[in-house]
Amino acid sequence: MDLFEINLTAVVQLLSFLFLLWMLNKLLYKPFFSIMDKRREKIESDLAEAEQLRK
Repeated sequence: MDLFEINLTAVVQLLSFLFLLWMLNKLLYKPFFSIMDKRREKIESDLAEAEQLRK
């Protein structure tokens, strides 16, 4: 039965890891990808404008 005994340390580590993932997503990944999307849209619009000016 020792194999299925819940280890409190493992539970705390799992919760800490999940909290870290949540914080990284909220504070790093979402803002980063938001900035990258805005940059991509700006570049696409600038390229379209440049193409129209060439004609």
